[in-house]
Amino acid sequence: MVVCTEGGRIRIRRDKPGPRTAKGRRRYPTDWREPKLLILYEGDAEGRRSRHCAPIIDGTLSGPTHRMALLCHDLSRLGVQQAKQLLFVAEAAARIGKRVDQVIR
Repeated sequence: MVVCTEGGRIRIRRDKPGPRTAKGRRRYPTDWREPKLLILYEGDAEGRRSRHCAPIIDGTLSGPTHRMALLCHDLSRLGVQQAKQLLFVAEAAARIGKRVDQVIR
């Protein structure tokens, strides 16, 4: 089982109060946010994605603790106890490495 975790970029759109444009459209500001993303898939002997099982893609706008809770839920739902190996492919951020032991437990 392969677990990929990474951050991304997304714009959150909010309506701006005030008058509309000449064409009747609302103006809006967009703030950048970083979603915490997860991709789980079954790997073969060479580490490539197996064609037998569709990957699970999940994410959250909450912090890394919530991302690890999502990961634990998804892994238990998949029956990770039966996996021979669990491979983490992640960014080198310390906040990820600290929580991997909790996930394994």
